[in-house]
Amino acid sequence: MAGTIKPKLSLCSSVTRTTFVVITLLFATCFSEPVPIPFPLSAGAEIKVSGLFPKDGHKFSICLAADEHHDRETHLCINPRFRKSAVIRNSKISGEWGAEERLGEFPFTKGSKFELQIIARPTHFQIRVDGSQLCKFGHRLPMETVKNLLIEHVKVDDVDFIEETAVKDDGPLEKSLYKLPFKLSPGRAILIKGVTFPYSVWFSFCLTNGTCSMSDNAPFYFNPRFRHGLVVRNDFTPENGWGKEETGGGFPFSKDASYEVKIVVRDSHYEVFVDGNHFCNFNHRLPNDDVEYLYVTGDTMLQDIQIGDEDAIDIPSLPTTRATKEGALTHGKKVFIQGKPKKGTKRFNLNLLVGDEFKTSDLALHFDVRFDYEGCKNVVVMNHRQDGEFGQEERETKNFLFAHDQRFQLSIALEEDAYKISEGGKPYLSFEHRIKPPASVRNLFIRGGVHIEKISYE
Repeated sequence: MAGTIKPKLSLCSSVTRTTFVVITLLFATCFSEPVPIPFPLSAGAEIKVSGLFPKDGHKFSICLAADEHHDRETHLCINPRFRKSAVIRNSKISGEWGAEERLGEFPFTKGSKFELQIIARPTHFQIRVDGSQLCKFGHRLPMETVKNLLIEHVKVDDVDFIEETAVKDDGPLEKSLYKLPFKLSPGRAILIKGVTFPYSVWFSFCLTNGTCSMSDNAPFYFNPRFRHGLVVRNDFTPENGWGKEETGGGFPFSKDASYEVKIVVRDSHYEVFVDGNHFCNFNHRLPNDDVEYLYVTGDTMLQDIQIGDEDAIDIPSLPTTRATKEGALTHGKKVFIQGKPKKGTKRFNLNLLVGDEFKTSDLALHFDVRFDYEGCKNVVVMNHRQDGEFGQEERETKNFLFAHDQRFQLSIALEEDAYKISEGGKPYLSFEHRIKPPASVRNLFIRGGVHIEKISYE
């Protein structure tokens, strides 16, 4: 049923909260028209959206933008995705989406009502769902240039624009402190995925029993410094101060780029991997069983944190932001993937996406390794998908190079006529381009029973 918009004025009894405009939409199934914000956005302003997510829905978006659409400048886009159980936050600057933020709980339920609050603060947007804090999103654009509220793919009950919120200020945009779900012990691992900025000078990860202040023990401190081109590792105690710095191993980070740091606890040391490559070991100087927090500070933005047993930390879906920025899959270049199929797994697959979402994107290449799936045993199936339809399968049955719990090293090169696939540096298979001219691959999506150790572009 088409929605109707009924602007009206209302007064509140609280002197600290003045509601200027209430816009009521009568459960529009997909409301996509821009809603103008009735006053210049400034610190203390609040936008409240009450709605109902359909039982058959998969995602929706609520965004603040300068445009009437997502053409050029989007200050904040909140995008709950049920299939990923994540609330994605992002912005668009000069027509380009920035780095996603997705840490935090997933407070939405299909078929249930929700109330989402966006509160403008001096340093960030404060985002609340059903009265509880969800996250903060630092300003990437001047908030006073926000002109429109954009809502898509969700039933809306009403929207309130409030010039001065009654919600208590949550303070400035502080750096991130994450409580670990268990005590650190050998075999435990922390995977940190993030991006650096063009202006990044330094950032750090700190394993600590408090907030990484001068009154807390810090058994491990990891600090990339761009100006000096080195990564400092150290420990800290209130009694003795900083220990002896370790700086060897080179500098595997770049400005304005994504990274993955994996810290694995061993009996005698921390083992650190950067982008799947072993970077350094740091011998234990302090007990690690009293570590309670991971503290992150400096010039970086986190995209994801996974904490668990070493073998349980997977990367099922990897957006190729580096490919998009650097043209990683242009002619003559290739993507390198290293991993191990899990014990007993029936299949896994690698997909080169033309778009952003596996479910909706065209696939330039679908590379499906089947150990025992739908009657296929030890078969590699290759295919493409366009306009929602898969093409004719190509199957490799004679030369199956994969085994459970054994490492593979695949490279997929974009050549003029086909994707050339190698394993262990030796030619393996070829898949002729079906989407012509060769599609511009934006993302690599991996799913199934596989543990990914490294992804790089050459």
